[in-house]
Amino acid sequence: MSALIALVRHGRTAWNEERRIQGRADSPLTEDGAREVAAWPATLAGYGFSALYSSPIGRAALTAEALGRGLGLSVRMEPGLVEQEFGSWTGLTVPELRSAGLLAPQEAAGWAFTPPGGEARTEVLARSWEALSRLGRAHEGRSILAVTHEGVVRAVLYALLGRDYLPTEPKILAPRALHLLRAEGGCLAIEAMNLPL
Repeated sequence: MSALIALVRHGRTAWNEERRIQGRADSPLTEDGAREVAAWPATLAGYGFSALYSSPIGRAALTAEALGRGLGLSVRMEPGLVEQEFGSWTGLTVPELRSAGLLAPQEAAGWAFTPPGGEARTEVLARSWEALSRLGRAHEGRSILAVTHEGVVRAVLYALLGRDYLPTEPKILAPRALHLLRAEGGCLAIEAMNLPL
């Protein structure tokens, strides 16, 4: 028996607006971000979620708490859903890294992308895949919601789509959208992507 796992990225934050790398650090949701999140339960309620999981990082946890209030669900923390560790790049902006010539070589590495002192994309995929597979087994026959981060969403979906995670590939993920996975027997499959919230 399978489980439906819905993935959603946290609401917009101050550092998102500045194009600043957050990784495991944190910044607060913007006013617009909090307003957007408060409206999501109207759409999400139709899925009949029986459980709500979240990355323990503040921006995801705050998003999940707001969704939980709207959906009548308590939030359970899942460490496997945390964002990629960006090491010494944490707090820097994308334009700063580009102008210093640091970003392009890492982007060209695809799945081997590993910020200095940080975590490889392959590691993000391994731990998030394990977490989602485990949650799927624990909730067979039901639907659950997981609040996570862009790095996790990309890693899982790109792996399932067979992408090389290279900058030459077309962008396919909406920044704030719902993605549905079907979990069964330790396997994950994409059921839908980029659904509006």
